[in-house]
Amino acid sequence: MEDNKEKETKFFNNRPALYQQLGRNLKGFGLERNGRKDDAIRLYEENLKENFEGTYPYDRLARIYREKNRVDDEIRVLEKAVWILKNIVFAGPNS
Repeated sequence: MEDNKEKETKFFNNRPALYQQLGRNLKGFGLERNGRKDDAIRLYEENLKENFEGTYPYDRLARIYREKNRVDDEIRVLEKAVWILKNIVFAGPNS
């Protein structure tokens, strides 16, 4: 069973990756605002490959894919978001 101190240590040891992921989210946001959604998709998808532990890239991708009528991609992203939230973000101490 992992205690809070171990979880905190893992979180802070993984900061460089987290900073890169957050940077990609911010850059993706800027690209979207400038009409470059395909470039934003590439950045958000990179965060999905790394199992980003938040909702932002999943939400943005789902919305973009819906706008582009890419239903299969939208479903894939939402299913991945549910898996991440269930198995990583909200995993209980007995997981």
